[in-house]
Amino acid sequence: MPVRVIIQRWVRYGREAELRAALEQMRLEALNQPGYISGETLRCPSDPSLWVVISSWETLADWQRWAQWWRRPRRSWSWSPSPWTTRLAPVWT
Repeated sequence: MPVRVIIQRWVRYGREAELRAALEQMRLEALNQPGYISGETLRCPSDPSLWVVISSWETLADWQRWAQWWRRPRRSWSWSPSPWTTRLAPVWT
């Protein structure tokens, strides 16, 4: 059964370009992952620090595999300090 994943991110003022670049990089990486269907990124017009990423996966196992994979440290993904905080909402079917 397909699942939808909703991730909220709050970015620090002035660091929006870093977040946008990171999200684009993660999306490119996700395109090659088994089970990835689609994704979209939204920015709240009334609170520009709030971003939401919604992705669709063929199965919960596909999403979980990706979640474990992208959390591993990557030299090209190093941001210090991190310009955002993340909240993962429940996965939806």
